[in-house]
Amino acid sequence: MASALDPAAADADRVKRARGNARLAVIGGSALSTSALFAGLPRAVVHGITVYANDALVLVKRHHAAADEAYAPPHLVDHVAIWRALKVLNVTRAVGVCSVGALRPSLLPVGTLLVPDDWFAPHAQPAYASPDAHYKPELDAELRRVVLDALQGDDVLRARLFTQSAVYAQTHGPRFETPAEVRALARDADVVGMTAASEAGLACELGIAYAMMCMVDNVANGLTASAERTLASMEAFKAAQLANLALVERAVGCVIAQLQQQRPASLLKHVSAFAVQTLVRAGHVATVDGADRLIRHGVLAIDDGGCIVGVHAQDDCPPYAARDVVELPDCVLIPGLVNAHTHVGMTLLRGYGDDLRLSDWLVTRIWPAEAKLAAPGFVFDSTVLACREMLLSGTTCFAEMYFFPEATERVAVAAGMRAVVGRVVVDFPTPMAAGGEECLAMAREAIAAKPSSPLITYAVTPHAPYSVSEERMVASRQLARDNACVFTTHLHETSEEVVSSCCADHGSPFRHKSAHVSRPLANLDRLGVVDDGCLFAHMVHCNDADAALLARAGASVAHCATSNMKLASGFCPVAALVRAGVNVCLGTDSAASNNALDMLAEMKTACLVAKNVAGDATAVTAAMALRMATRNGAAALGLGHVIGSLEAGKRADVVAVQLGEDCQPVFDPVAALVYSASRGRVSHVWVDGVERVHAGRLAPGGPELGSAIEEWRRRLVAVKEELQQV
Repeated sequence: MASALDPAAADADRVKRARGNARLAVIGGSALSTSALFAGLPRAVVHGITVYANDALVLVKRHHAAADEAYAPPHLVDHVAIWRALKVLNVTRAVGVCSVGALRPSLLPVGTLLVPDDWFAPHAQPAYASPDAHYKPELDAELRRVVLDALQGDDVLRARLFTQSAVYAQTHGPRFETPAEVRALARDADVVGMTAASEAGLACELGIAYAMMCMVDNVANGLTASAERTLASMEAFKAAQLANLALVERAVGCVIAQLQQQRPASLLKHVSAFAVQTLVRAGHVATVDGADRLIRHGVLAIDDGGCIVGVHAQDDCPPYAARDVVELPDCVLIPGLVNAHTHVGMTLLRGYGDDLRLSDWLVTRIWPAEAKLAAPGFVFDSTVLACREMLLSGTTCFAEMYFFPEATERVAVAAGMRAVVGRVVVDFPTPMAAGGEECLAMAREAIAAKPSSPLITYAVTPHAPYSVSEERMVASRQLARDNACVFTTHLHETSEEVVSSCCADHGSPFRHKSAHVSRPLANLDRLGVVDDGCLFAHMVHCNDADAALLARAGASVAHCATSNMKLASGFCPVAALVRAGVNVCLGTDSAASNNALDMLAEMKTACLVAKNVAGDATAVTAAMALRMATRNGAAALGLGHVIGSLEAGKRADVVAVQLGEDCQPVFDPVAALVYSASRGRVSHVWVDGVERVHAGRLAPGGPELGSAIEEWRRRLVAVKEELQQV
């Protein structure tokens, strides 16, 4: 065999030592060689490839691998030569560090760190032995586990880490794939790059353990219309690479430390400080995580991608470099409140039908007004009014069920709120559709088109078993399953709904549309509708069998205490549901039946009602009420991995509530929040890391109402007067 060393080798003796002892290789970007992690590594040339090596470590700058250090574009990198050099250097483990584009930007925004466990390439890969060689290259599972452990062991890295299974796709390039290519790749992969699949194949062929570590620094073209999420230029791409460099450096240091069984601090002491966008220092932080931590004098760090980087006590806080520091010593930080059931498109109907029974309220006030006025403009202005109210009272996410959802979506995006926008299905003519089949067709078309913003997700929302046939209820559930959407409907809201369904009372408008005589929930279960993707609103009239069924299926319940009391619908047995193991969350219902969209007030009401229904003051605590309004709501809406608690890695939906004089003295900040604080105490609100409320006022830039409210009030009065004359 010819000598492996290029004549231009800098130091033959040092390279010889590296050949005999090197075990770990890092294959990465050009900037890594300037990092303090690799300071002092001898430079050598092996098989025409420039390497930096000592007894334990080899660094190859993938794109400057040639001996002359000239930049090689990704599609021209000589992968075979690199791996020939690594084999000569006796490398047994290799970690590839590569930048990638997100094929699923709502799940993997710029700045995400991930460790793929599979890959594919729609073209031929280089072979080490011969062009005819065929291998089934696999990423090394054990090495991947070690890399994941290393990254999860660091708070800063864990905040950016995507821990689920991920698939890497490799293309020839150039960078920024065409929309057609992106659509094809996105069917099977999560990210796209140009190097790591080739490395995986060659490593497998040579018997070298290989894992890759990817940093998302762009969003592949054609996937989103949201300008702030799209990096469509080389300049923006390079800027993202520079912004992420400290994170990559830190990640590589932790992986090397783990693989060489060193203390990370010894490798990271010279690594650049990790920059964050916002640092919030508060008197207390209620994390509502699995441990329900309450941190006195807490610090929450938010990066420029809208992600929570870390939650710490001030005495244990890492030295972040923040662009914006917010001091809130008299506030408690909580996750953004999640309104799990509402109809924001009805907000202009607030006070339009007070002090009426539910049937009279619907028949004499709400339905006639909707028939006359419900239109995209009405829903748009209602939603503007609702979003302003919700933000100012600490709600950052809401689940909507109403007509003309496109108008709701536009307003939510403009207001910067997170929303689960429902696609309503009813079997009677409405201002939006002629009946159930048209509703379903519209829902299918809308869901296939995808949301306009990462803040928006979709739900399928048949109105109720008494307004939707069995056939369309089943079809709605299947549509939700096929598209991984939440399925939500009104259920067991009144005693008449349950009794008429059990007694086959065909004269009742609230009897379920089924020939089967049973409780409505049991009938939905018979149809195969009930599972862990379901959220049932109200469940006021719920017995032990219902609770057991819900718990067994993993379904959730949205408790709307204030609305239920105002319409005298009854009291949901919340404590019994919780005891059975049901995920209970909170909703306001509409402002038409609640008169407010105030989740702070809803927490207190729900908590007090639950205590009295159970006859036990300990049945539902303040901490449980806060969990229902945050973590439980996020889980019910399929967003538990994204929001609902203040944890590293989740999106920064955060609310600061001032514990003012009306809360003093404070012995338990969570109890003070639930039992004493009012919506006027909401100081700051961030949604996806963007400040939407500052010092109790809406930040500039949201949608305005102008004179719309008074105009709609006049038109609603006219409708009421017209009906009274009939």
